[in-house]
Amino acid sequence: MRETVGSLLLFLCGILTAQTNGNVGTIGGFVSDSSGAPLAHAAVRVTNGSTAFERRTLTNDSGMYEFDALAPGSYSVRVEDAGFSVSVQQIALTVGGTIRVNLGLSIAGNAQTVELSGAATSVAESIPTDVMKALTKWHWPGNVREL
Repeated sequence: MRETVGSLLLFLCGILTAQTNGNVGTIGGFVSDSSGAPLAHAAVRVTNGSTAFERRTLTNDSGMYEFDALAPGSYSVRVEDAGFSVSVQQIALTVGGTIRVNLGLSIAGNAQTVELSGAATSVAESIPTDVMKALTKWHWPGNVREL
């Protein structure tokens, strides 16, 4: 009798586990740079569009990532890494589904800020006087003005 009850409990636990695992899905993939080389330790985030549920991870040394036990629904997969532009892809995860989302990141554009400091030099100080006088006359058709 004890063996039967124990066997029945193990069987029921196995059925419940199988049903629970069957109601979820997996999103995983590969992250690379524009040349196809893997990006290790890139930040990956999945967000469920309906519930705003979010999970985060980093890619491994081979550029791979995986999120398991996700509820079915629409997700955005966002990948970012320092020096690269952000990549986002929308996907739909089904019950028991496994979706591979391979994303390539391109090098981010360089934004530069130029900061100038110091004393300003007057343009009038750096141009000889005779040239300056020539520049102060405006030549209009039929009219010459002295400034």
